[in-house]
Amino acid sequence: MFGRFLLIILFAGSALCFPQQKYLVYFKDKGIVSQNRFYKSAQLVSQCTQYLSSKSIERRKAVMGKDNYVNYDDVPVYTPYKTQIENSGIRIDKTLNWFNAVSCYLTQAQINGVKSFPFVEKIEPVKIFKAGFFKCHT
Repeated sequence: MFGRFLLIILFAGSALCFPQQKYLVYFKDKGIVSQNRFYKSAQLVSQCTQYLSSKSIERRKAVMGKDNYVNYDDVPVYTPYKTQIENSGIRIDKTLNWFNAVSCYLTQAQINGVKSFPFVEKIEPVKIFKAGFFKCHT
């Protein structure tokens, strides 16, 4: 009984010593595709449209034209970037293709490690909307 109590105290203490907060990790580019060199190959359009509903594709074609309904923002986050972050022991919560970012819970030590990756543009705390003010998500 005392052993369990001690284990709970140690676990709670470690959570307080190494708090994690949710962050967005933004990437500099989309890997092999840069915004300046974006061209629409059949393979790239197919890759981008797998994340769009048929209704969204039709709406985009009506508004943007049938040759321009896919753009650079639709290109998925580059998988090797996500893999390198995960290989450093970080679990990715969400992938945000349009923002070219991922969200994850990080400690300060993990932030310092991720910042050193050459493909990371910036890291920002996730903000939530609460009672008319933006607050950091904890």
